[in-house]
Amino acid sequence: MDAAQVAARMMQEMDKDGDNKLNVGELTALLEKMRSRIGGRGGLGQGFPGAGQQRQGIPGKVGKGRGGGSNDAAAAGGDKPKRPKS
Repeated sequence: MDAAQVAARMMQEMDKDGDNKLNVGELTALLEKMRSRIGGRGGLGQGFPGAGQQRQGIPGKVGKGRGGGSNDAAAAGGDKPKRPKS
């Protein structure tokens, strides 16, 4: 079943007043049903491997990359890109 078919089926099942819109009550019921189907996990990132754990960097790359605190030109943005000659 593709996404459009799933959406149509959900709308048919959850739109109790038949207006082809989900009101607050119908949307709440849909979200509660979805939550129960995925095991009651709530929030983004919950239930994924490593959720809530600090990401581990690449060995030997401590302090490098985005906001790494290094004083070299790469950390400060490096050389300004040049436009190609016309």
